[in-house]
Amino acid sequence: MSIDEQHRATEPKAPSSTIVSEMQHKRRYRRLLSPVWLCLIAALLLRLFLIIHTHGMIDGDEALVGIQAERILQGHFSVYFYGIPYFGSLEAYLASTLFAIFGPSPWALRAEATLVSLVLVWLTWRLASSLADAAHLSPSVKTCFTLVAGLTAAIPPLYDGLVELRTWGGYIETYVLMILLLLSALRLTQRWHEGASQLELGWRWAGIGLIVGLGMWVYPLIVSAILASALWIVLDRIITFVRVRRELTANATRTSTTFRRALQPLQPIWTAIPASLLGATPAIAWGIQHAWANVQYLRQLGGTWSIQRIHTIQRVTNTYLSCVAPRIIGGSLPVESKLSAAFHSSLLIFTTFCIFATAALVLVSLIWHHPALQRIQRLAALPTLFAACAAIIYCTSSASAFSLISCSLDLTGRYATPLMLAFPFFFATIFTAAFLAIKAFPGNTSVARHNSPHPNLPATNHPETPVGAGVDVGRGRDACVARHSSPDPNGPATDDIAVVTTMHPGGRDKSRPYITAARLVIFALLLAYLGAQAWTYNLSYPNYDFQSPYCPIIPANYDPIITYMEQQHIRYAWATNLLGHQITFETNSQVIVVDPLEVTHPPLAINRIPAYTDAVYHANRPGLVVFVQHTDPHPLLLRLLDADQVTYQVARFPSEPGIDVMVVTPLSRTIQPYSPRYINAFNCFTT
Repeated sequence: MSIDEQHRATEPKAPSSTIVSEMQHKRRYRRLLSPVWLCLIAALLLRLFLIIHTHGMIDGDEALVGIQAERILQGHFSVYFYGIPYFGSLEAYLASTLFAIFGPSPWALRAEATLVSLVLVWLTWRLASSLADAAHLSPSVKTCFTLVAGLTAAIPPLYDGLVELRTWGGYIETYVLMILLLLSALRLTQRWHEGASQLELGWRWAGIGLIVGLGMWVYPLIVSAILASALWIVLDRIITFVRVRRELTANATRTSTTFRRALQPLQPIWTAIPASLLGATPAIAWGIQHAWANVQYLRQLGGTWSIQRIHTIQRVTNTYLSCVAPRIIGGSLPVESKLSAAFHSSLLIFTTFCIFATAALVLVSLIWHHPALQRIQRLAALPTLFAACAAIIYCTSSASAFSLISCSLDLTGRYATPLMLAFPFFFATIFTAAFLAIKAFPGNTSVARHNSPHPNLPATNHPETPVGAGVDVGRGRDACVARHSSPDPNGPATDDIAVVTTMHPGGRDKSRPYITAARLVIFALLLAYLGAQAWTYNLSYPNYDFQSPYCPIIPANYDPIITYMEQQHIRYAWATNLLGHQITFETNSQVIVVDPLEVTHPPLAINRIPAYTDAVYHANRPGLVVFVQHTDPHPLLLRLLDADQVTYQVARFPSEPGIDVMVVTPLSRTIQPYSPRYINAFNCFTT
């Protein structure tokens, strides 16, 4: 036989088309049966219930997003949320797409936030999967970790779930970009340890830059994820530098070689610059046309540092720990029933335990390099870092100072909600650690060190691993991590601790009933937690859940008010914007309602849409819409009209208990409510 014939005989055969077809069929089958669908279905059902439970109610700021979406369909394209040059209008454009299909309505607004929240759940699943791969979890344990993370993201605490569904200008979109940025940073560090090409790394850097630029336009709240991702990448390179320096022999080129090898993956970072500019294109174009007012506005938000500022940060931190964080962690609302408060107190205790237990395990893993702790570190280090960054950013932000006004008003809680994005990974880490502990320490078993063929033999030492690497030996330029418990680095991952069980003579495992019972207890605990979280949604007050923190007395149903105004041909009206935006939105601007403070005190009430303000200002006898006490037959506005000898027509509609919305139609002449005498009647409290 010739050499060529021998080569052809020993050459591996390509898989047949039948085998390839079967593999593709199995892959599609696994995708259809993936547990992620359970998480998405649970998320969808819970959000649909909350929307129906609250009758599709929206507050004034949400209605303003709806107005912006309506005007986009009319050809008025805006870059920022009306009057705020740092709040990108991405959410309004997404809502306008649904408006074009289903028509403008509060239900369509809620549908937009619901769909984006499903993307958030899916990305949480993807990030959990990547973390599990970095920790080399076995398939069953990986499924446990990702499923717990996905279900916890699908059923968040009530407070967090309400914020996710609010269309306040881009919160839910920012959450999606945060998780996407963390996932991109994690995959970047994993791929350069796996020896990815410079071309691939360049594209990954470009993706990170695009997310950063887009996120800074949508909402600068993404800065906590930017900080966490940057620290993650820098720490990975520092650890790599230290490890490579230890490996190299002492010589003159040791330091330069170490720097070169540690910084080599950062060479394509330049691709992130044009990509970030591309993502921030709307903000850059707007800034050029408006003398960079958006950049100046962001600089003002940062504030200046002084002794007084440090004292304020200390007070904000105390308020954060005592008021803001407990709501985000437990899910409680400023107004709730005693039963709901009892549920939230229990959930707060359990969630707080998971958070601090995970953080403690991560910190211990930095000192004690036990294989099980190293695995937990790879699962939870990045989420813990992000949670710490989110808390620090909130406490040091100048906008958080408004939390000092009153805890019950909840004026700044939404700024602290990025913390909730880390909760699924804390829960998943604790439940997975419990799952592994049960598997590793059953009754009547011998515990074997990983990579040890016998339980009594010593464990095999493993080299240190850059945080978040989780790759195989020999795959990358600086890869130093072997798969635990696997003699073959390319073999499947197994658990850190191998368990040798004591068997009965008949071959029956004595510990199996105990293991099964313990796993059932963990599963029951998870179901109890998720069930309690879901039940708090049912216990909430439907007319209060989506009330504005600035005006918690708006009516749940505007239909009677709108019907009356249309019957009376009231085309223009004055009212506080937190009451009037809903009327403008639900009538598709057929009835325009403007706040008189936008004329007299623009800094106090931003002139959102100048064209609407001018239209009402020049209207003939526009209507007057105010809040009044239900028991007050002759409130302040009517007394002022009587004093000015103005004839009028009055109609009252119930709002919240004890509060009415009063619609006044001047008949004899036009009233100027922006005058000092009338302005006090147009507030978000009764007069």
